[in-house]
Amino acid sequence: MRFAWQLVLTRDTNGRVEDPERLWRIIEEYANRVVGAGDRVELRFTQDPTLTTQPFRAVVNTLALVEDAKACEREGLDGILMAASIDPAVEPARSVCRIPVVGSIESVLALSGFLGRKAGIITISGADTDQAYANLIQDNASRYGCRDRLLPHRPVRALPGSWQDFYLGYSRAVDGDGDQFLSGFDALAREFARDGADIILCGCQLFGAVLDHLGYRFMTEQGMPVVDNVAAGLKMLQILRSLQTLVGLSKSEAGLFKAPSEAEWERTLRALQGITYG
Repeated sequence: MRFAWQLVLTRDTNGRVEDPERLWRIIEEYANRVVGAGDRVELRFTQDPTLTTQPFRAVVNTLALVEDAKACEREGLDGILMAASIDPAVEPARSVCRIPVVGSIESVLALSGFLGRKAGIITISGADTDQAYANLIQDNASRYGCRDRLLPHRPVRALPGSWQDFYLGYSRAVDGDGDQFLSGFDALAREFARDGADIILCGCQLFGAVLDHLGYRFMTEQGMPVVDNVAAGLKMLQILRSLQTLVGLSKSEAGLFKAPSEAEWERTLRALQGITYG
């Protein structure tokens, strides 16, 4: 099976990471090890740096991601992971595709109940506002009906520093110097443990691959499992696609997720292309 990991980033990361191609190699190797022999993960990028937490700009982002999801289906891929931690465009993409579409936070929250009772989510500061990612992840947890799986107070916490600080430390981690990244991650894990968490969830799609690259064993010194949201999403895709193939289980076509016909899809695209501004 072939799965898409939609990063919602440009291939050059818009200058966020010093050596993006090295990062993509690390990420791709990690993803393919997660899904195991016989299956394959393909990285998907956006043409423009559109990932944003601002609602009015997110509309444009959603349209681009939905169109790419449909392209994935036409290219014969078996499932799509919207891996950015704010789960952009998951439901609109799911509504137009017949292959499985999952969000990484949606997936890791679903998995968390099998591994612990109260979770804390570690994320990064957003480019738009310091708490942008944390706030949206918490909002999504409530929307998914999973808020009670998280700590009651500040269940989503960002690594210290700005998003620029994070990417500087992250670039060093890609090169093998993970001191800054790991120290911030471990400090938040200890803080969550003191506040009553018994499981840590990754709230950034870039965490898992580099934690693995640095030799991290995904268990804290306090005995808490650390669950990568991307790994959770990829395994969820495998389960859903296997069930679809083996017994015909698929998303609902009786409600909001009913897929449009090809004619409807083409009419919608033409309508969007005809919209002008100004």
